[in-house]
This record gives sequence, structure tokens and C-alpha cells, in this order.
Amino acid sequence: MMDTAPKFSYPVEEATQIAAMTVRKWLDSPADPQTSSSSTNASIVNLVMQVLLTITQMDRIIFCVYSAKDEEVYSEIVPDYFPPTEEDLAAAKEEEDDSVSEISGHSGSQTR
Repeated sequence: MMDTAPKFSYPVEEATQIAAMTVRKWLDSPADPQTSSSSTNASIVNLVMQVLLTITQMDRIIFCVYSAKDEEVYSEIVPDYFPPTEEDLAAAKEEEDDSVSEISGHSGSQTR
């Protein structure tokens, strides 16, 4: 059985590619809603681009997923469209170090 986006019976890998590609295209050129894609998904991408063009300001984009499998697919695909910056990698390392410290009981602050 193929994992799909809920309700839509759409393959999660393809849906993830479309979502990430559409947002990336919008961020790269928000004034141009047209896609150069000749794929059958071009109309979907154009529709989403039109919606995104109505947004004038934001500080983050959140991809909402429905399952652990979806999260796994997004974790694999999204970095291809949004590579982490050095700042992102440093922040993730710091979070990881803090988590390890808390688990091992070496946290600087203790709660009771």
C-alpha cells in the first residue's frame, strides 16, 4: 500500500516535491507566478503560487505533515530546496548538545 497525503490519495513523495518546489519558486521570484514546468503538476503549482502571491510578509514557513512517514519524507526532500545555513547547523548542534546534557543529567539548571 502506498503512503499518501490524507483524503487526497496523492503520493506523499510527489506532494512533498510540489510543496517544496512551489514555495522555493515563490521565495525566489514572488512577482512571477508562472512556472516553466511542463509537467502535469504545472497547474497545481500555478494555483499555489497565486495563493502565495497574496501574502505580503512572513517570518517563517511551516510545512504541516500528517504522519511520521510524511515527516520522514519531508526531512529527506525539503533540504534539497532549502539547504541549511551555517547558522542553522550551529543552532541544531547547540539544541542537540543541550538535549544530551539534559538527558545525562548535566544540565546547568535543575528543576524540582
